[in-house]
Amino acid sequence: MGLEPTHHSILVFDIERYGSRPDPIQWRLRREMYSCIEDAMRAAGLPADGCFLEDRGDGVLMLIPSTVEYSKYKLVDTFLPKLEAALRGYAKVSNEAGRMRMRLAMHSGELGRDDRGWIGAAVNTACRLCDVQTLRDALASVPEAHVALIVSDEWFQAVIRHEHGAIDASTYTQVPVDSKELHVKAWIHVPGTRERPVVAAPEPAATQPPAQNHFSGNFAGPVFGQAGDVTINQAPPAPDHWALGMQALHNRAYPAAQRHLRERLAEPAAPPEAHYYLAIALLGGRAPRYMPSTVEIRDHLVAADPLPQARLLRLLVDEDHERLWIRGRGPGYELLAGLLGRISSEDAHLIVQHVPAPECRTWQALTRKATDPSERTGAP
Repeated sequence: MGLEPTHHSILVFDIERYGSRPDPIQWRLRREMYSCIEDAMRAAGLPADGCFLEDRGDGVLMLIPSTVEYSKYKLVDTFLPKLEAALRGYAKVSNEAGRMRMRLAMHSGELGRDDRGWIGAAVNTACRLCDVQTLRDALASVPEAHVALIVSDEWFQAVIRHEHGAIDASTYTQVPVDSKELHVKAWIHVPGTRERPVVAAPEPAATQPPAQNHFSGNFAGPVFGQAGDVTINQAPPAPDHWALGMQALHNRAYPAAQRHLRERLAEPAAPPEAHYYLAIALLGGRAPRYMPSTVEIRDHLVAADPLPQARLLRLLVDEDHERLWIRGRGPGYELLAGLLGRISSEDAHLIVQHVPAPECRTWQALTRKATDPSERTGAP
């Protein structure tokens, strides 16, 4: 092909949390990654001949030249659902340690090739899009998802917004990308849900006061100067970690919520609610059964024990983490009724929204409370 650039569709696949797994798990994930991608290509009618797959260790770079008769629309409308189905099929026969979820970026542009590989700004852009934190957060915010997609604005304008086939542009969320020489906007979509993915806006940088003359000490007389020229011992306001933590939790930006709520607990007179909301943030939108340990979560819930919603969440965490529902066991209905009568439907909705454990008796009772404020029996 030489260095003369030609147009390609560019797909970058990356396995979530690959580097944190032991070597034997990584080997298995690599094998299954290729299997899922190749299965999706066959099922979607994407011809392997003419496509280029380049290994990236924890991911794959796929290049589809314009000579391959397969439209960008079909990559979104057909190939993406087949990939999601292949990953879902793998999840059914995998345990949590070997769970495989993917980030996927789609972009296009002009690429050349020499003896050592592919060259072009477009492939750099696609790789950086796949690695942005907002895409990682979007995937983490939907525990039941198997893949999260990010597309460049060029791809969105050329493909997504026209809504050919089953493409629904309303399920894409625009995000800013400001990372490693890349300052663009992109669009994120999590297949399998019609809801827009929840992505936290970047926290605003701390505003620095304008350069001024700073003096310290006591002054016996007036200070002369033009307004704004002189500031005496003026420090920037401290961040409101409570408000920032609650906003991050609302946006399902769980790492940011954890950070701010921990800071609030380090401040004087921290309320028990800070322990409660930190426990929710530590769960990270996951069912407790998928947590290696719930010790820290339970410690915070014990610290928040005066709150009935904290006691209900502790019952739910224990019930799901121990998988009591498999044996038809769970908290007694009388205990649930007593606690449900002391919380609001909004309290119940918050737990149900952030802790997906529908098999559990406690979760089912909370769901009924969330939809019926008068619910107090705890029984179905």
